[in-house]
Amino acid sequence: MIVLNSSMVERFTPQELKSVIGHECGHIHNNHGIYNILASLLIDGVGASIPGVREVLALASLPLRIAIQTWSRAAEVTCDRAGALCCGEVESIISTQSKLLSGGLLSGHQVNVDALLEQYDSLRTSPVRITEMLSTHPAGVRRILAAKEFINSQVFYDWHPELKAPDMHLYPKEELDARCARYISVTKNEGRGK
Repeated sequence: MIVLNSSMVERFTPQELKSVIGHECGHIHNNHGIYNILASLLIDGVGASIPGVREVLALASLPLRIAIQTWSRAAEVTCDRAGALCCGEVESIISTQSKLLSGGLLSGHQVNVDALLEQYDSLRTSPVRITEMLSTHPAGVRRILAAKEFINSQVFYDWHPELKAPDMHLYPKEELDARCARYISVTKNEGRGK
């Protein structure tokens, strides 16, 4: 089931709503809900109600939790791609992320995307990026950078050949994944291509 709240419906354009719905359909199509439930059971389920065992499990399962959250952040980027494919553009993914970063109160035109991207440069050099290790979602600026990479990939234009200009240089899926991995990784300190 996909639920859109009224403020989202009121403040997002039809294309942005398509990207949100496409993103959520990406989770459904890829069975992310099932994997998340299994991961939660694996990490938190066994012995969680026995006094003292919960704390021991929490400590012992930290590497597993970090690995699962890394997968979860990558899954969000995958679903952002599904949203871009559904709406036929990446601009709506970028404006949607911008609105979500601002609480959905601003229109995409009021958010300076370049300023958001500069935040990535600060984020990647700060120890604060390590706090993202246990986050299920990449920082919004990371998702915007990954979406910008997606628009230059062969994958996008395989789905939307009508949008491809004859002189476009597109990179293959392997290169797309490598480019996006440097944005969603919280352990590496790599800059963005300018």
